[in-house]
Amino acid sequence: MTMPPSNVLRFGWLVLVFAGGCNMITGASDYDEVSRCTGPLCGVCPAGQSWDPEREVCVEDAVWCTQGGGRWDDVQQVCLPKGTCAAGQRWYAGNESCVPACGDGASECGPSCCGFGLYCVTDGKGNPMCSACEAADLVCGETCCELGATCTDPERGVCSAAYGSAGQSCAGGLTCADGKDCCESAVVPGGTFLMGAPETSQSAYADEFPEHEVTVSPYRMDAYEVTVGRFRAFVEAWNGERPPAGAGAHPRIGGSGWRSAWDPRLPADRNELKEQLVTCGEASTWLLGDDNLPINCVSWFEAFLFCAWDGGRLATEAEWEYAASGGEEREYPWGDTVPTEGHAAHDCGHGGVPEECDPQDIAPVGSKPLGRGKWGQNDLAGNLYEWVLDVFDLYTLDPCDDCANAADVPVRGVRGGSWLNEAGYLRASFRNSGAPGYRDHDVGIRCVRGVD
Repeated sequence: MTMPPSNVLRFGWLVLVFAGGCNMITGASDYDEVSRCTGPLCGVCPAGQSWDPEREVCVEDAVWCTQGGGRWDDVQQVCLPKGTCAAGQRWYAGNESCVPACGDGASECGPSCCGFGLYCVTDGKGNPMCSACEAADLVCGETCCELGATCTDPERGVCSAAYGSAGQSCAGGLTCADGKDCCESAVVPGGTFLMGAPETSQSAYADEFPEHEVTVSPYRMDAYEVTVGRFRAFVEAWNGERPPAGAGAHPRIGGSGWRSAWDPRLPADRNELKEQLVTCGEASTWLLGDDNLPINCVSWFEAFLFCAWDGGRLATEAEWEYAASGGEEREYPWGDTVPTEGHAAHDCGHGGVPEECDPQDIAPVGSKPLGRGKWGQNDLAGNLYEWVLDVFDLYTLDPCDDCANAADVPVRGVRGGSWLNEAGYLRASFRNSGAPGYRDHDVGIRCVRGVD
C-alpha cells in the first residue's frame, strides 16, 4: 500500500485527507463539486488502515473494528466479533474486554477470579472484589465480621456487638471492702511503658524477656476481682444464652471479640455452670458462703462471657501489666517492697492453718489495702490469678500500640499470682498461662471497661 505523504494529518487514529491536495495525496484526478475524491486511488490506505467511505478517510484497523461493533485482537491483528476471546480468556462485559479465564475451583468475580474459600462481594463503590467474607457488610478491613457483629474500626479490623450493661452484676447493691460498691472501677490513664523484666533482673523467668516498649490507651479497670456475689447475679440471670459474635471486643484490637466457634465451650445452661463451679474441690469459692470472696474455678470462656455480660471485657496482658506496674517498672503493684500479709494473700498465709494451705487462705476482695495499686486496684498481686485476653506467647521487640495476641490458640495468659504462691510469683512482670477450658481454685476474673 502507498504510505501517506507528509501532508496527511493524523487526529488520534484517524488519517484525514486535505480536499485541496487530492492529486498530491492520493493520486486522484480531482475533487468533484461537493469535495468528494474522484481519482483512481481514492480508498487506497496504508497497511493497518481501512477506508471509511462515509467520511472518505483512512481509519486505523483497530478503530474501524470497534466502530463496527467488533473487538480488535492486538496479538492476532484481526477483528473478532464482540464477545469473542482467545483461548484461556473470557469476556467481561463490565469493561467490555477479555480477561483471564477462571480455572478449576475458582469463580468469576468481575474481571478477577476468586479462589477456593473466597466469595465475590462488592466494595463500598459497588465494584466486585474477592473476599473471605460471605457478604459485603461483613468486610472489615482485612478481616471479616461474623453475622451479628458490626465493623467499628476497619483500619484495625475490629468487629463489635452490643451486649450486656455496665455493672449489672451489682444491681442488687453489693458492697465490698470499706462499704464500697463491688463494681467500682478506676480510670487507668494510659501511656507508654516498658513491659517485661529488665535484662538485669535476677528473679525473672525467660518468658518475661525482652523488656519492650508498649503503649495503651486510657481505660477503666475494676477495683476488685469479680466476687462470688457478682458472679451469682450473672448465674441467676443467664441460662445458656450465647453472646453475639463480637461481644466483649477491645475497641482497637481486631479479632478480640467473642467468636461463635467458642459457643460449644460454654456450659449448656445455668445448672451445668453451677456444677462446674464446684469441680475445684473444697477451695471452690462458690461453696464457701462468703459473697465477698473472689470467684474461682471459672474457665477463660466463662470469664470472657461474664465481663461482656457486665458491660466490660477482659484486659489485655499489656493493660494488666501497665496497671500492676503503675507504668513505672514497679516490682509489685504497691512498689518494690517485698510483700507481707498486709499487702497480698499469698504463700498460704492469709488465715488458714499456719504453714498449711486451705481455703481460708483466700481473702475477701479489697482486704489488703497495703497492696493497692497506683490507680486504686486491689489484689493485683496474690489472692487469685486473673485471666487476660491474650494468647500466651513469647515477647518480641515489635512496636505495640494497643496490641494483643488475639489469635484463636488454646493457651491464654493469667497474671498476678495467687494465694498459693510465694512472693516471686506476685511480681508485676511475672507471667503464667492455662488452657482456656482450664478451671482451678487459684484463677479468677477482673474486668476492664471503656472510659466513656
